[in-house]
Amino acid sequence: MPRDVDLLLTAMTVVGAMVFVWIQSRMWWWGETPTNANWLTSVCVGAAMLLPALLLAVLRLGWKDESHRRVIGVLWDVATFWPRHTHPLAPPSYAERAVPELQRRLWWLHDNGGVPLVTAHSQGTILAVAALAQPRSRPVGDRVALVTFGSPLRTLYAWGFPAYFDDALFRRLAYGPGTKVARWRNFWCDTDYIGGPVGVPGEAGGEVDVRLPDPPTSRFLYGQPLPAIGAHTGYGQDEEMRRRITRLAAELAGDVPQGRPSSGRAG
Repeated sequence: MPRDVDLLLTAMTVVGAMVFVWIQSRMWWWGETPTNANWLTSVCVGAAMLLPALLLAVLRLGWKDESHRRVIGVLWDVATFWPRHTHPLAPPSYAERAVPELQRRLWWLHDNGGVPLVTAHSQGTILAVAALAQPRSRPVGDRVALVTFGSPLRTLYAWGFPAYFDDALFRRLAYGPGTKVARWRNFWCDTDYIGGPVGVPGEAGGEVDVRLPDPPTSRFLYGQPLPAIGAHTGYGQDEEMRRRITRLAAELAGDVPQGRPSSGRAG
């Protein structure tokens, strides 16, 4: 967009507000009330006039503050995940590029003797599952391990899109048949306001979900700050999760001695 598009939107907002005030003044102050006018019409017109101003306010917050810009970016990622044909007015889907790129990377690691370990956080877990759940896009007999943390697979996507993200998909990834991964560990904590457990059993009767305490300890000195809470963005600093991922990589290397563990990350 051109840089001065904000001037156009501002002018539209001002003109719309002036027209709204003029109509309301004729209706309420001068008694020229149309026969079909009612309070719902006034509310709807007012809300429509405020939408451009609200859009400008949100964009301004994103430009000025990095934290607001990050929130807007997260909402944008979620809104543009699905293919464009599901919403003709939406921008192009980045998943149509990101998922094939991840699949090509996994093919390259497999062809070069690697044992891929895919670690994915938040929206990246959706991309990872979308890439691994397509059997024709994976080599026969591959040994891909999946580590997810802060995952909205169950909390958001299974709730909002149950036709695509359901128990059948999660079970196929956990223990087959067809698209099974070698290992799947999903880390989550109670303070995470987005991610959560996927709720399916793992291989050999084990569990896919690994609950992490947050904060990791309750020990602190009186008068000192309380232990930090990681919530949705603090998984990278969790030592317990790091140890478990390192042990998982060692197990994969032991399962396939001739391979070398290789990690791919989807964020």
